[in-house]
Amino acid sequence: MEAAYTTWKDVGSIRAISVAYEDMDERMQCPQNVNVTEQSPVYTAHCIGGVAKVAVFVSDDSFSGLTDVSDRIPASCTDSKPGFAMFMFSVPCDPNDKDFCVGDTLCPETSPLELPSSVPNKAPSGIKSTKRSESLSKVLSSVPSVKPSISPSLDTVRTIKNPICLQKAQLQGTSVKQDGPYMYSSMPVRIGSQTSTTVTFTIENTWTADDNGSLENINAVFEGTGKAMVCSQNAAVVDSTQELTAVCVNGVADVILFITDLSFHGAEKITDNIPSFCENSNDEDTVMFVFRIPCDPADESFCDKKSLCPETEALETVSGSLVLCQQEARLDSDSTDKGKRGMYESNPIIIADQQPTSISFKVKQSWSTPDGTLDGMSVYYEGSNDEKMICDEITNIRQESPFYTAKCMDGVTEIAIFVHDGSFQGLMDVSTTIPPTCSNARESPVGKLAVFFFTIPCNPSDESYCISSDNGVNSSKPLSRQMRDDQEDHIVITSNEIRCGVIHKETFETPGDALSWEGGIESSTEAFGNFLGRLGSDNPVVHKTFQMPVKANSVTIQFKLYVINTASNEDTLQFHIQNSWVDLPLTSNETNYHQDETITLRDRAYDRLSFTSTFQDDSTYDIEIIIPRRWWVNHNKILSFGFQVLTTNAIHQDGYGIDDFTIEVDCGTQRRAKSLLQDPQNEPSKEDDVYYFVHNDALSRKKTDVFRDSTCHNNAEVVVGDSFFRPFDEKIVVLVFRIIIIMELPAALTSVLDQGLESIYGLREVFEPTVVLVPSFVTTYVQNLADSIGFDVETLNYTLGLFLCYPLGMIMNTLPYGTMRHLFSFFFGAFLLQFTIGVQWIHQLINCVIAYAMFVTLPRRLSCKLVPTFVLLYLVFGHLHRQYINYLGWDLDFTGAQMILTQKLYMMAFNLYDGELLAQNKPSRAAQKCAPFALKEMPSFLEFLGYNFCFANILAGPAYEFISYKHACDGTLLYSPDGQPKGKIPSNVWPSLKPFLISLYCMGAFVVIGSKFPLQDPTDPQKNLPVVVSADFLQQPWFKRMIYLVVGLFFHRHKYYFAWKNAEGANNIWYVGFEGFDDKGEPKGWDISNNVDIFEFETAPSLSVLSRSWNKKTSLWLNRYVYIRTNGSLLAVYSLSAFWHGFYPGYYLFFLSIPLLTVCERLGRKKISPLFSTSRFSLYGIICTLVTAASASYMVSAFVLLALDRSWAIWKSFYFAGHVLCVIFYLLVSNLPTPKAKES
Repeated sequence: MEAAYTTWKDVGSIRAISVAYEDMDERMQCPQNVNVTEQSPVYTAHCIGGVAKVAVFVSDDSFSGLTDVSDRIPASCTDSKPGFAMFMFSVPCDPNDKDFCVGDTLCPETSPLELPSSVPNKAPSGIKSTKRSESLSKVLSSVPSVKPSISPSLDTVRTIKNPICLQKAQLQGTSVKQDGPYMYSSMPVRIGSQTSTTVTFTIENTWTADDNGSLENINAVFEGTGKAMVCSQNAAVVDSTQELTAVCVNGVADVILFITDLSFHGAEKITDNIPSFCENSNDEDTVMFVFRIPCDPADESFCDKKSLCPETEALETVSGSLVLCQQEARLDSDSTDKGKRGMYESNPIIIADQQPTSISFKVKQSWSTPDGTLDGMSVYYEGSNDEKMICDEITNIRQESPFYTAKCMDGVTEIAIFVHDGSFQGLMDVSTTIPPTCSNARESPVGKLAVFFFTIPCNPSDESYCISSDNGVNSSKPLSRQMRDDQEDHIVITSNEIRCGVIHKETFETPGDALSWEGGIESSTEAFGNFLGRLGSDNPVVHKTFQMPVKANSVTIQFKLYVINTASNEDTLQFHIQNSWVDLPLTSNETNYHQDETITLRDRAYDRLSFTSTFQDDSTYDIEIIIPRRWWVNHNKILSFGFQVLTTNAIHQDGYGIDDFTIEVDCGTQRRAKSLLQDPQNEPSKEDDVYYFVHNDALSRKKTDVFRDSTCHNNAEVVVGDSFFRPFDEKIVVLVFRIIIIMELPAALTSVLDQGLESIYGLREVFEPTVVLVPSFVTTYVQNLADSIGFDVETLNYTLGLFLCYPLGMIMNTLPYGTMRHLFSFFFGAFLLQFTIGVQWIHQLINCVIAYAMFVTLPRRLSCKLVPTFVLLYLVFGHLHRQYINYLGWDLDFTGAQMILTQKLYMMAFNLYDGELLAQNKPSRAAQKCAPFALKEMPSFLEFLGYNFCFANILAGPAYEFISYKHACDGTLLYSPDGQPKGKIPSNVWPSLKPFLISLYCMGAFVVIGSKFPLQDPTDPQKNLPVVVSADFLQQPWFKRMIYLVVGLFFHRHKYYFAWKNAEGANNIWYVGFEGFDDKGEPKGWDISNNVDIFEFETAPSLSVLSRSWNKKTSLWLNRYVYIRTNGSLLAVYSLSAFWHGFYPGYYLFFLSIPLLTVCERLGRKKISPLFSTSRFSLYGIICTLVTAASASYMVSAFVLLALDRSWAIWKSFYFAGHVLCVIFYLLVSNLPTPKAKES
């Protein structure tokens, strides 16, 4: 419902206007407006039967002789003075309701069904069709059946959103030929809101622009609201100018455009026609256009002929520009759990006015509180005028906030809402997320504050924000899709010249240079010459401001910092950028980052400034600070820089100086906004899965794909030939089944493959001489030992190889840091491979040589794609080869070590690419998140081999990043560059001994107890039917079979526990598993080589805890290098994980079934868990643990049995209970109400 306008007086104000209506919560409202000169605020009323009934009570001293209606007016709708006029209005809710149309605005003989619609032809979802409240009915029934004494004038100043036709500005004249090369491609003037006195408009870039996609200047000359001619200067226009407002004369506004761009070179010169107050630096390449814009939306002389009645496509043209659905803001992330108080009951964002460059909205009180009042709310958004971040804070909210107008970027605006109330309990701590300007939110007690990030559409035709009838807070479907996050902002700048390169340089050699700095003094020494300083206790701060060019994407500030008389370790050095003072450490050459929350809504990688200090000699440091453009566009293109020293020492004892100060501008390449949507730069991460909030062990996952239905967009039809629908030949189906499922190939194909494999096997003789590291007597001894104890020789080799890592680790820990360690690591890693898999070790060497050659010769942007592709394909062929020659066999071959090597080379490829992006200060979001592992330079070949062949993890993993290996080998993990320990070095005895002892227990439990609960036939697991699907086993009751399966899988896992824990201890011996020290010099822990948390896994109360505790480093690999680099694609993660494991059907049955368990678990956590204690040792917690163990054992049985027929048989023996119960659970529990969180 639009605002009520003051139409009773031509001059002056109305004493009081009260508006009675029923709000969306079916409560009677009657807000009063005193001394109204123009209009009231906008109200939102409840629709009943397609209309909203509104009573307006108007009071003024000029009224006289009115009918007395005081006995019929609610007390809340009057003031103390007499004289009221009452008006009853019916406001249409359906834009297709022809009964409410203004005369002469309908097309002749057009039915309502043919009219363009701005909303679906049904009641909006979420609006109840209920009876009118008694209070409103009483007011309506009391309306006298006489005309009111005073009637509002129809000649009112109105804003009409949907005109009767599609209007266009008219070209009145131009300096170019209309069919020439400098003419626009489509009408550049876009009309916004229209009143009888003003019109708003924007100028769109519809000309052929330069390679950067922007026009150099658009200058618009028109009569402004101050009744004077103005020239709005808009530089580097990519899409459109800011919104402009012109005064109307005789129903129109005339606008003159002067468009300047290098692409217009050669056009007719119009320099003499340009007003003096509108000149720019390049008037030579300028063209001129004169437009007339209508102020009356009913003026058909400006209508697009195609949109007029009644000839042709009028209705289609108009409807194309209107809203096709009811839109709502999209919740991108929040800090609440849906079962806890703190989540709203309905979408709180009310969208009012949508414009190309701005949007008006307000926030309604949608949270359930005991008294219906919210203690406080802070709305954080970017203002539409000055592009500054604004935080408006209000208290005791019962209904709605004021209206806010935010700036639109790429068709949307992003806001944050901080809501706090005393009734909220147990919410996560989000204090680090609150901007400094939101002081009330920062003072809110921990646990009583929730934060919500919304994206609001600025385009009313954007169907991706349509309300879905099945979508809501309590819906089982996802709330929202992923944020359109971290795309490059486009800021339209309206003035300033364009410059690139070095724009400022000071050497301080000329007398007076230093005096241009606030607080600046000149100094000179024999060693340094003239410089800005000295800076110290007597003169601690210097400061200066600089004007930034419009096209600058970033600036780099560089200067030399002189340290005089060695200074003091207790001194604190800081530089100042805008509102931030940032500590400048001189102890390392590493890149540091800083983000100011007042700059942007959220912490984004490309908005952070970075800085480094590089040591040159005893007295000089090179300082480099790279600042993104966001830091100055919000400060009127002014960059403020300062430097200060915090010290207590006298300046004559020590001090600091600044010299060779330069500012270099990087203009870069600006992309058009439309191309950003085709090339998104957002890279979500598992850390993002909690989306800016980490809540203990319960992850609140918000980022999901938006649920769309047919009410919001049209699904495209896919038309294929009739042959697509013909049934497949049964023989083809059988052939494909045999190839994919059981690797049974046609004879002709088998012959070809066999010949190819024989050729490859012929190379064995070539590479056999490379197996020189293992003496023959060792091979003979192990073979005899295996025969004597009844062990398979391959298994014995592998087990001995794992134990051998311990003495090797002890030797490694005694070696000097550097080359010796890399050589030792590579040599004995190769030894272990030759010891366990013989000549097949050559596969790892081939992979390393080829990958290193690719790293050295290819650009990083290519190697980060080609190297992972190469190693994955090599692994895929290895898996397929193994399944082809030995289906379901258990022979030890190179694929196990290849799986570890694949992870290492995959990670290194991206680490090198991340390092290049960080060095260029162009880090992607993924690069920023993985910055601790980034590599600035390519390791030497020896370092490369030492890492990839590292003896400690070549057999069983875990695979960690090269930087962890490097720090352990060069000593930087424990010692600083000056040779001093970074902290108290912890003992490695217990971190090595504990996992070693655990591994011994696991090996014993697997061999001794696990043999009593075999899953496969121990006599011949490859050919014989597994025990768990044998006829004798299936005759037992189902519950006995389930117990056996759970116990059998428990001890089956012990072989993995043995290998992983053994490897963990071997890594910890030489500290590669140590995480290093924190800022206080305290040890962080020993988690780098920890690949499994046995207790957490075996007592997991949920599937999420289960997955986080198993094969942890593989999960990190998939997260850091697949998930966040594929825009959060779970399909990519699961596909790569499946390919990495192999191609047995059991793997894929398992991966396809796990999402079903995940959905049910999340539903149970939402609907059931709030009713019970969540303690792991409570009755509910124990039940959850047992259910998790049983369901996981049921699903993972397919993963263990591998073959399709065996997996199908085990599930069928339980009547597919795991899948059926999940479906039943989902259908039943999804209909339960969502309970409130149980009070602690």
